[in-house]
Amino acid sequence: MKTARAPSRFPSSGRSFGFCAPLLVLSLLWVSGCGDLDTGPSVELLDDDPMVSLHFSDRLPTLPALIERWAPGRGLAPFVDAWQGSWELPAARGEPARRDAVEGALPLMMDVVPRTALDEAFRQVDNAIRGAEEALGASLSSRTGSLELTSSLGLAARHRDAARSARESGNDLTQLRHLLLASDALRSTTAGPLAVAFVEQAEVELRRIQGSETYPPVTRQRAERLLEGAREALDVGQPALALQRAWYALGLLRAGESMDTRTPDRDDDTDLP
Repeated sequence: MKTARAPSRFPSSGRSFGFCAPLLVLSLLWVSGCGDLDTGPSVELLDDDPMVSLHFSDRLPTLPALIERWAPGRGLAPFVDAWQGSWELPAARGEPARRDAVEGALPLMMDVVPRTALDEAFRQVDNAIRGAEEALGASLSSRTGSLELTSSLGLAARHRDAARSARESGNDLTQLRHLLLASDALRSTTAGPLAVAFVEQAEVELRRIQGSETYPPVTRQRAERLLEGAREALDVGQPALALQRAWYALGLLRAGESMDTRTPDRDDDTDLP
């Protein structure tokens, strides 16, 4: 286990927060630090599973939370719905949908968002990114999913830096836009969005092998059951379990390519999540 604590440049609020339970998959737990906020958030790297994901506390800024807090009566519900629905889409469609929601809503609410809310959003995003970067270091270079994580963290950092530049020039709209996009990039590394991505990849693999006469049928059936289980886990709010099942389903489908129908194959799921 690797633990890091990011320093904070913001004054203490004196509030304490508890720690979140670890995910069933390899997780990074970002939780609000106990005691003085000068210590920043704690980040733990748990090396007990081949899959990698991030788990954040609920204290990152989001478009729906800002609308609910500062602009509840301005008819911005369609933007909230679009943002929330985007997380059920593949990344190639979900990310642009979130960006459009943010860019559409912010000009209609910036006049009621106070500077203190911007300061808090910057603190949350900045601390989360720096804490994750310090904890990760080079530890993810050989882990499954590390490329996706480092790419998303890099995107979040670039948005954070752009927000800082806008902050220094007094452009509140641009600052908040980049902070929300940075927060969304961080959230895209959590179990739910990653599970959606793996489910999509597994579905592509299933369609590709349809009609194959040499692909092991039992392997395909096991992968289909795992994939269905991943969808069910997402439906009932168990993203970590969904990620496990989707990852195993995709692995089975790809491993099946090296087999043929003469290879013995087990028809049970006793060793699967």
